[in-house]
Amino acid sequence: MNESDKSYRVDGLYGILDLVDIDTLRRIFEKFTEATGFTIGFLDHPEMNILISSGWRRICTELHRSHPDSLENCLRSNKHLLNQLDDPSKVIVEACDNGLVDCAIPIIIDGKHIASLATGQLFLEKPDMEKFRKQAIAFGFEQEEYLEEVRNIPVISEDYLKKVTDFLGEIAQNISEQGYINLTMKKEAFLLEEEVARRKLVEKGLIQSEEKYRFLVENMTDAIWTVDLEFTINYVSNSIQKILGYTPDEIKQIPPEKLIEDDSLRYLRDLLTERVVGERALGIINDQTVVVEIQEFCKDGTLKWVECTLKPIRGSSDEIVGVFGVSRDISLRKKAEDERSVLQGRLTMAQKMESLGRLAGGVAHDFNNLLTVIQGHSEIALEELSPDDKFYNSFHQIHKAAGDSASLTHQLLAFARKQVVQSKVLDLNETVESMLKMLTRLIGEHIELVWKPNSSLWPSRVDPRQIDQILANLCVNSRDSITGIGRIIIETKNVTMDRDFCHTRGFGVPGDYVVLSVIDDGCGIEEKDIKHVFEPFFTTKEADFGTGLGLATVYGIAKQNSGFADLVSTVGKGTCFNVYLPRSVDEEVERQPTSSTELPRGHGETIFLVEDENVVLETTRILLEKLGYKVLAAGLPRDAIRFIKSFDGEIHLLLTDLIMPEMNGRELGALLARIKPDMKYLYMSGYSADIIAGHDVSKAGMLFLQKPFSIRELAGKVKEALEKESL
Repeated sequence: MNESDKSYRVDGLYGILDLVDIDTLRRIFEKFTEATGFTIGFLDHPEMNILISSGWRRICTELHRSHPDSLENCLRSNKHLLNQLDDPSKVIVEACDNGLVDCAIPIIIDGKHIASLATGQLFLEKPDMEKFRKQAIAFGFEQEEYLEEVRNIPVISEDYLKKVTDFLGEIAQNISEQGYINLTMKKEAFLLEEEVARRKLVEKGLIQSEEKYRFLVENMTDAIWTVDLEFTINYVSNSIQKILGYTPDEIKQIPPEKLIEDDSLRYLRDLLTERVVGERALGIINDQTVVVEIQEFCKDGTLKWVECTLKPIRGSSDEIVGVFGVSRDISLRKKAEDERSVLQGRLTMAQKMESLGRLAGGVAHDFNNLLTVIQGHSEIALEELSPDDKFYNSFHQIHKAAGDSASLTHQLLAFARKQVVQSKVLDLNETVESMLKMLTRLIGEHIELVWKPNSSLWPSRVDPRQIDQILANLCVNSRDSITGIGRIIIETKNVTMDRDFCHTRGFGVPGDYVVLSVIDDGCGIEEKDIKHVFEPFFTTKEADFGTGLGLATVYGIAKQNSGFADLVSTVGKGTCFNVYLPRSVDEEVERQPTSSTELPRGHGETIFLVEDENVVLETTRILLEKLGYKVLAAGLPRDAIRFIKSFDGEIHLLLTDLIMPEMNGRELGALLARIKPDMKYLYMSGYSADIIAGHDVSKAGMLFLQKPFSIRELAGKVKEALEKESL
């Protein structure tokens, strides 16, 4: 169909066959012809296709339309006739080019002329037979036959024709009206079909969209849910099972109090109440989302951290009727944050210890030299005075204060891991057993001391003096935690730590360890304090009762020996401190000399004393002479070298400061060994371990005396050095 044809169709779509019941019209027209003898033609427009032909004359159907010229007359006449029909009430009556009279009435629907109703093939007056004879000759028809057909055509009056056409006009009007009704119905049906089609498309799109989002919701790791104002679950996606272990049906049956941890539920309810009350008071709608972190109970009873993104659900009046939420499992993130916090805490503690260590190490040398002088001269005075002397107690207090100050310095250096270490391969059981009497006196008679050694304990390399410090500090700490009668257990054991063990505990390096444990049944330590107990100067004791360095010292000694310390405590039941020291492999235990109450004295042996601090030099000289030794002294290495080159006598022992101007003690010893090859060596220093790190006093087989020292410590080390076999 071309565009010009569309212009004659209603809405460019509908022709007459689309708008009328052509079979019904055919029956009506055939009955009309039968009743009146009038022919009826029903043609579409503008194609002029004959849709209905009722009662048509033989002259037209078999004669006029059988010859090309007469057929052309028919078609031309019809076209002329029908093209004049531009008004619904218009009736055209005219003779066709073949001499017959025809009438036509338009069928107009919605302003479009889409069909024509015609009658005719008649005469309004008696025909001119001669004219038709000539026409028969012209078209080649058989004359008598043609003229007979002409005589069969009715002749009617114009009045009668008008009555018939008026009637047909009403029929045409009815056809037009019915066509319009049908057109309206078709339009409505078309619109309905379009709406149905549109809705089907929309519905299909919604179904696809729903399927897509349902797929996303049911397969995403985050859980989507809605609750009412009481936090009762209305909907939850399947993903909740991955987070909490419950199926959606199971979790809907659980009240919020059983699902959400108390503080978290209280926080959520306060948050919702604040939003609802705030909106009512201000009259402002606030749809801002809120992100919170809460704890919820899993199906197995454990608590899990969940991040919830919350948005209010509103009713028809814009009031808040519930909450829409998206929950995400953040337990791994929280665990990482906790681990990071622990590491940060350890780093902070390490930084504190490093800072304090620098401070302690910075003053250790000068302070230890001063204490050596104070402690030495107070001991000399006490030896000279009778206990009944009025000055004896004063010197005793001076000596005690110097000892306490020296102990404090040792503790500062110990927790800062800057204590000078003279490590040995020990059987820890032997070391502990040698201290039991002292520890029993230290903790008091009201506390039972129980010793539980491991019979197959591995050896460990450590400075025995540091074991003394560890046990003394831990036992004093346990003693102070016990009110009245109590018990302290000291035990040893072997432990092998693998990676899982270290990961579970959050510290340590895999390997074999000897564990020294001190267990008490005291008051225990509160959870909030446990993470601080190894920090320097942290204490829960009353003011002026404890320095806060005891446990920090234990921790520092453990770390200095490549070990570590931890504790387990329950308030009201007691505490267990564990010190882990690495196992010593392929090394024999070094047996410690039996201690004696008698002060070791010399027998006139010559000791060459080299010390750059004059007051320390003089104090040490006096102490050595009181112990029965002959003392030669020099203040600087160059003086010592010059003197020994000119001295022909025997020198049994070189006692020299390790850190001095010009050269250190080991370098001085190496030079003097060329002159006096049989001379023994003993080194001393008040510096911290990091300063003398290049002069390893344990692994090089050197004997070392830490300042400040008592006359007993000096006597013991000198005797040990003199009896030591030459290297």
